[in-house]
Amino acid sequence: MAVKIAYRGGGYHGFQRQPGVPTVEGDLLEAFSEAGCLSPSRIREHMYSAAGRTDKGAHALGQTISFITDCEVEDIIKAVNNSLYPRILAWAYRLDPHGEFKAREWCVKRIYAYLLTRQFSRSFSEKLRFFEGYRDYSWLVPVCRGRNPRRLVYSTSIIKTPHGFLAVIVGESFLKQQVRRMLSYALGICPALNKCKLLPASNLVLVDSLYSFSFKPIRNALKLLGELASPIPPLASSLILLSRLLAPAHQPCNQWEEKPAMLHYP
Repeated sequence: MAVKIAYRGGGYHGFQRQPGVPTVEGDLLEAFSEAGCLSPSRIREHMYSAAGRTDKGAHALGQTISFITDCEVEDIIKAVNNSLYPRILAWAYRLDPHGEFKAREWCVKRIYAYLLTRQFSRSFSEKLRFFEGYRDYSWLVPVCRGRNPRRLVYSTSIIKTPHGFLAVIVGESFLKQQVRRMLSYALGICPALNKCKLLPASNLVLVDSLYSFSFKPIRNALKLLGELASPIPPLASSLILLSRLLAPAHQPCNQWEEKPAMLHYP
């Protein structure tokens, strides 16, 4: 199955598991293990996968994880929401009877949003649009040897919210720190790889990870998402963006469908 996860990133050292420090993934896997639904020591056998990683302190509304389990959907949802909410929420799911789905490989778009609390010039949007298309980021982002430094960015936009301006970046995939470095460049504080002042991760949100099919929300999903997001302005602002298109994108479904149900973000 695939499950949509929202979380408050404060207090966590990012999403991915790391020894000796609290992470979102670590808490999720512990909850699944205690419910008897997944064994962290046999994680490869479960074909566990996550749509992406978020930096230390960053948040998410639409992280997606997938794995093979004998547990029912209700058991998975309860394992997360009864023990981890409101820090972490499982709010939608998708069943794959074939056991082939992988959250990372099958993701076609990832949407990030950053709440801007500092002043920016009129040229900010223009500088941000510079990144649209398929580009090499080796001059801006540290890239591990042998890894492809090129990434496809579909669109960038600025949205006004009650909490401030939300910079929205939609891409196929992203390198580590890429979104924050793009924004720093547009603000004029990241001219090159070794001369970059990174914006804090606490204002960054993974709004959603998109696929060519729909997910089924749990009961009161928007209400629960609102409670999770309301104390944290970046999350609350990003939820405004997500909720505008939540209904058509995550319509209920009872079987594995091939029909696309894509979100179209500005």
